[in-house]
Amino acid sequence: MVDASILTTMISTGGVILGALSAFGGVTLTNRANLRKEERQAERQQEERREQECHQAFAELLAGAARLRMQVEIAAQRPWVDMNAHLNSIQEQAALVLTHAYQVALLRPGVVGTAARNLGAEGSDLTGKVVRSTRLDYDHDTGELRSGEITTVPDFGLLDQRIAEFYTAAAGKAAIDPPSVVAAGLDGGKPKGHVTLRR
Repeated sequence: MVDASILTTMISTGGVILGALSAFGGVTLTNRANLRKEERQAERQQEERREQECHQAFAELLAGAARLRMQVEIAAQRPWVDMNAHLNSIQEQAALVLTHAYQVALLRPGVVGTAARNLGAEGSDLTGKVVRSTRLDYDHDTGELRSGEITTVPDFGLLDQRIAEFYTAAAGKAAIDPPSVVAAGLDGGKPKGHVTLRR
C-alpha cells in the first residue's frame, strides 16, 4: 500500500507540473495570437503603402498629361524665337508622361494599366506630330535660329479621350474625387492642372 505522505507528495508534484504546463501553453497561445496580430498589421500597412503609391502614380500621370497638353497648346499659338527650347520641353514632358504611364501599368495591371499605356502612347504620338509639323527658320549667314512655328494645329481630341478613359478606369480604383478633378484638371475635357486623389 502506498504511503499517504508519498501519495500526497505525488499529487502536489503533479499539480505543480500541470500548472507549469498550463502556464506554458497559455504563454504559447498568447505569443501566437500576438504574432498573428502583428502579421495582419504588417499586411495592412503594406497594402496602405501600395495604395498610396497607386494614388501618387495616378495623380502624376494625369498631371503630366495635362502639362504636356498645355505646353503643346502654348507652343502652337504663334512663332517663337526659342522654339527649340519649346520642342525640347515638350519632348521631355512626353517622355515623363510615358514613364508615369508604365509605372501605373506595373502597379495596376489590367484595365487601369492598359488605359495608362494608351495615354502615354498618345502623348508620344502627339509630340511626334508636333515636332514633324514644326518649321524652323535659320539665319543663312550665322546659322542661328531666328524663329520656329508649328504649321499644323495640334489635334487634342485623342489625347483628351485617352485622359478621360484613364480617369474613368482609375476613378474606381483610387477613390478619385470627381468634383476635385473637374475643378483642378478636367474642365470640359481640357486638362488644366493636376488632380486631387481622395484617400
